[in-house]
Amino acid sequence: MSQWDKVVNVPDEEEQEQPILEYNFDAITTDKTIQDNSGNNHTGTLNGNATYVTDTEKDSKALYLDGTTNTFAAFPTGFFDGRNTVTISMDIKPETVSGNFFTFAIGKNDQKYMFLRTRDTEIRNAMTTTSWSSEQEVKTNTTSIRSKWFNIKLVITPTSMAMYKDGILVAENNNVTVSMTDLGAQLSAFLGKSFYSGDQYFKGYFDNVKVYNRTLSEAEILEMSIQSTGIGNFVVPGQKGQAEIDSKSHRITVPVKEGEGLDITNLAPTITIKPGSTVSPASGERQDFTNPITYTVTDKDGNKQEWTVSLKVFPTGTLPGLYADPQIAVFGDTYYIYPTTDGFTGWSGSQFKAFSSKDLINWKDEGVILDLATDDVTWADKRAWAPAIAEKNGKYYYYFCADANIGVATAPTPTGPFKDALGKPLVPSGKYSGQAIDPYVFTDDDGQSYFYWGNGDLYGAKLNDDMVSFANTPVKMTPPNFREGSVVFKRNGIYYLMWSEDDTGSENYQVAYATGSSPMGPWTKKGVILSKDLSLGIKGPGHNSILNIPGTDEYYIVYARHAMPDGNGFNREVVIDKMEFNADGTIKPVKPTLKGITEPVYVDTKGPEGHFTINNSTEYTKDSTVTLSLEATDNNSGVYQTRYSTDKNEWAEWEPYVTTKEWTLPSGDGEKTVFVEFKDHAGNVSETYQQKITLDMTAPVVKLIGLQNTYSVDSMIKITCSASDDLSGIASKECPSVEGPAYSFELGVNKIIASATDKAGNTAKVEAQFKVTVDFDSLGKLTQSFVSNDGVSHSLVAKLQSAKEAAAKGNKQAVDGKLKAFENELSAQMGKTITDKQANILISLSGKLYLD
Repeated sequence: MSQWDKVVNVPDEEEQEQPILEYNFDAITTDKTIQDNSGNNHTGTLNGNATYVTDTEKDSKALYLDGTTNTFAAFPTGFFDGRNTVTISMDIKPETVSGNFFTFAIGKNDQKYMFLRTRDTEIRNAMTTTSWSSEQEVKTNTTSIRSKWFNIKLVITPTSMAMYKDGILVAENNNVTVSMTDLGAQLSAFLGKSFYSGDQYFKGYFDNVKVYNRTLSEAEILEMSIQSTGIGNFVVPGQKGQAEIDSKSHRITVPVKEGEGLDITNLAPTITIKPGSTVSPASGERQDFTNPITYTVTDKDGNKQEWTVSLKVFPTGTLPGLYADPQIAVFGDTYYIYPTTDGFTGWSGSQFKAFSSKDLINWKDEGVILDLATDDVTWADKRAWAPAIAEKNGKYYYYFCADANIGVATAPTPTGPFKDALGKPLVPSGKYSGQAIDPYVFTDDDGQSYFYWGNGDLYGAKLNDDMVSFANTPVKMTPPNFREGSVVFKRNGIYYLMWSEDDTGSENYQVAYATGSSPMGPWTKKGVILSKDLSLGIKGPGHNSILNIPGTDEYYIVYARHAMPDGNGFNREVVIDKMEFNADGTIKPVKPTLKGITEPVYVDTKGPEGHFTINNSTEYTKDSTVTLSLEATDNNSGVYQTRYSTDKNEWAEWEPYVTTKEWTLPSGDGEKTVFVEFKDHAGNVSETYQQKITLDMTAPVVKLIGLQNTYSVDSMIKITCSASDDLSGIASKECPSVEGPAYSFELGVNKIIASATDKAGNTAKVEAQFKVTVDFDSLGKLTQSFVSNDGVSHSLVAKLQSAKEAAAKGNKQAVDGKLKAFENELSAQMGKTITDKQANILISLSGKLYLD
């Protein structure tokens, strides 16, 4: 009977309250043994550089493994034989948190084993009796555990596995069909060593390794894991992974994701504390977590401890939710992303979806476009991965992975629904070396399309015009360190091949590239241009596609990363970042960002159309500040900004587009031209629009021609008014002419007011005056002009002359007498030699000559 066929003996022992094995790593030995503090003498062994060190955080000794080959710790061979029901507990502080390794392992070989692996954001325990493909597991996502102490408890029964982290149940599987007995006899068990020869050795620390020969209850585990005033777990709705609980600083950080409808002002947390203790505010009581909140835990003895709880908000990817392997394309004025639907263990999803956007920021879920679980595809029903898209002659070709085969489906629109074009794989599994996954299509300037695919090995071939068959035998063209996710594009005559290296589950997943002189190579590797940034918590950025904005030299890289904060190779999110080139055509390293691009980018090569008016299209203005009324449209990306100029050479800075703008014209009267340009969100600039307006800040000229200061009553008055404006012209005027015999005006001062307004709105106003006077001589002359009989006229004038002479002597009585005689004679002549009206005028005027 071979060793593999040995009968496994189940230990004949009663369940023990205390551990049956306990390694505290306190007692240093010289013979590389590990003392069992349980008293049962299950002595372990140190191998390689395994040693005890003093851990400053614990202030005690711990086991340290430096990750070098053959450095590990071993349990006694056969210790775990037949232990179908067991609880294994250990404190771990890992430094190795990525790649393939076992933190803890029990088994025979690489076919029969159980292992615990502690990756940075994923903890997994799995068991198998055949190979990795049939592992039965428990697994949890977590916040980063690198270089941090935590406790893991594995509770194993013949039908179940449960995993506790720091006393909290984080994963369980109640459908296990493999037991410890099934692994065989004389089982090995290691800390830090894998059963796979190609795996790395674990680097990190262990302490307090304990094995119980019974299942610890959830209550027991909680009791031994949490202090009386401690908090074991803190969970809010929508939380991503476990809260980070720092028992030294008494701070709790709860990870949540932005953009998922979470109202942080109204959250009801679930708080785990030790039985018999209380917490205030109470568990389930709603709180506003905009700012940190203080919780107080009080134990049954009245001891209190305050805990400060805050949320840590992690950014979301470009697409909401879990997606990976994004293929981006531009059709018309719209972007499309065709991703793998993520979030399934083993990438076992069956549905393909599409997303569309006008600006690369806001994405619309177009729904399921192909579903392997339906009659859409008859030759595969799961593992829907990494699609590609192409268009030819108005028809859309969708290349997809299904059960590690590559198929092709067609549709009349970019969003389907797509129908299987062949009824069988285009690239069947096993026909070519490597996996038949990750298709990509590149169409050259001459219209010839090329098809690429592969995992492990890269193949390329020309496509026939039907886009569903090859024009030549596919050629292997695997570049150094190629894993998967090929991309080909062309810029300035240079062909670029990109691919992903390492494993998508690893934080070291990254993007490299090569250049060539043709779509089929040969290719010269240039280096890695996208990789993790642990300072930002960004892990595993890879499996990308490339976007060139049509009509521009703008490029963007679209890729997946481990979803933040607790993602892994099955839980990824899509991000878009800018990609730039050096002058020699090499690609600048891309620095991954937390949020990806934040400014919209549009597919738009045509500028806005618009027009504007100045002061509602008036021709003239008197004010240098005018009002521009603007209107512009852009049906693609929308009008974004406007700029202004008065000479078309010097422009003001671009500013947000508005429909009304106050603008100051250059100083000085004359015709002015305003120039306006509009810009859309895509950066396209409109034609230059212009409008003219005449600036006239000078008032019109108003003149009174013929104006004298004084007029005697016997004279004629003739004053003409003129208004002129050499620039804009006269729009309106009040400019009366004054004409007539002086006696017809009021004696004394007479006023003239004249005004004019030009077309620009400037107003000029002139105020003038003249004086009408009467004396004996002027009244005599006027009498002569009125009286038709010379004799009567001579008589009347003689009387006025006599009155003048008397006035000169100051003889008032004589003046009065002569004027009275003058008036009486006029009255007598009314209707004879003088008209009544004229007589009355003369009589009225003579009354002004009496002496006071």
